[in-house]
Amino acid sequence: TLAAKLTASINYTAVSDRRAEVDFDLNLEDIEMANIAKVMPAMDSLFPMTKSFEGRAHLKMQGSAKLNRKMDVIIPSVRSIAALQASNIMVLDSQTFAEMAKTLMFKNKEKNTIETLNMEMIIEKSKMEILPALVEIDRYRLAVGGIQNLDLTYDYHVSVLKSPIPFKTGVDIKGNMDDFKISLSKAKYKYYFSDKERLQEKADVNIINKKKDILSKLEFK
Repeated sequence: TLAAKLTASINYTAVSDRRAEVDFDLNLEDIEMANIAKVMPAMDSLFPMTKSFEGRAHLKMQGSAKLNRKMDVIIPSVRSIAALQASNIMVLDSQTFAEMAKTLMFKNKEKNTIETLNMEMIIEKSKMEILPALVEIDRYRLAVGGIQNLDLTYDYHVSVLKSPIPFKTGVDIKGNMDDFKISLSKAKYKYYFSDKERLQEKADVNIINKKKDILSKLEFK
């Protein structure tokens, strides 16, 4: 398409004259982040954060969903794994990001570029779990993860791994785009991206295995 190179494998099963089920394997290459929801409207509920980024990405999804009689995806029925890989992503100005930039004292609070963004996600039970992902922005090295609910509320955590201030801290962000709360907390993701073996051993093995399993099933390097 004009928006991206799309490869899709879909298995359709008619359950009744009012409902159907699909198993899908989607591969979106070189797509503008803002266009993900335009190519597949259901993504607007699953990936609302894409509106806050500018740049091109590679997204893969694999899973199942139910369709109504209009052939629309019934969003709460989606069961899927997904992975997104991108580079040189610009974070657009938003109230949530502006408050976080103020809290962490970013140098440039309006335009910040993320050099690489690799995320693994699990979608089920009307929510998306974002497994801890490494983000380098401004003078900071961050680990980001949490829950994005399909009602557009969220519960994110950001662990500060490297910053101008020589200590590790965490930031919790809860609420929705119009009403949210930011508070300081412990850096609960500090073990996942350390190059020190003694610290790596403290990371949750289940989360590490989930990340590896998703990349393996989606054949992401």
